[in-house]
Parts: sequence; structure tokens; C-alpha cells
Amino acid sequence: MYRHHEGGEGVIVYVAFYGDLARILEMHTPERCYAGQGWRILPIGDSSPGMFRGKSIPATVMLVEKAGKRRLVLWWYMAGARPFRNRIRYVYAMLAMSTLTGRTDGALVRFETPFQNGQEEVARKRVENFAKDFQAQLDKALPQ
Repeated sequence: MYRHHEGGEGVIVYVAFYGDLARILEMHTPERCYAGQGWRILPIGDSSPGMFRGKSIPATVMLVEKAGKRRLVLWWYMAGARPFRNRIRYVYAMLAMSTLTGRTDGALVRFETPFQNGQEEVARKRVENFAKDFQAQLDKALPQ
């Protein structure tokens, strides 16, 4: 978990790398994951938390709530080194990429942070800023 220098809430990072996406087309999506754990999903929107290897990152943001606790969740998918917001586009891109290049890897990149009611914008900025800062680590960790 990451904590801001000013002592704010933490940001939890989850990166799932898959060497062969064709074998796991029914990957565990954040919408299913949180709902399956009893979280109520609040509005879902879009974000763009920076660039990855020269490409803008299209991401999804949702708020989840359970037992009076709230979290802001931001995520995107990777087909090879290319980021995608939408899971359907991600699957089609993976199929095209494997046909053209033989490459079949990909990833799910997810960030989440707890927040108090009324602090959604603070939480969103915290996660987006951390996601931007995290790009250098992600670049080192994922295959070229």
C-alpha cells in the first residue's frame, strides 16, 4: 500500500499479468469482483491517468460501497503494451495482436483507495496522481 507524504489515505495497487490471454478469456473483471464480494457499485465513469509507452491510458472509475465503507476504484486492461478501457475492445485487440504479432500477453491494472462520503474528488485525484507516478514501475514490470 502507498501513503502520500502528507499522511492521506493509502492507494492499493493490483496488477495481474497473463502470459496467454487466449486461455483466460473469461478473466475476473473489477465489476464482477466487487459485486461478488457484496460491494454495491455506484456510478461508473471514465478517466485518463496519463500515458503508457506513448499511448494515452483510457481507464474506468467506479465507486463501491459496503457496510458504510466507500472506495474509489480505477482500472484498465493491457493487450500487450497497449492500454484499453473496455473489456470487449481489449479482447478484440488481443485477438488481432496475436494474429499479427504472435503476442498473446496482457494485464489488468487496478488502483483503489478508501474515502469518506463527500470526498470522492479528493479520492479520484489521489488515485489518478498515483497511477501517473506508477507508470515508470509498470513500464519496468511489463514486457516490451
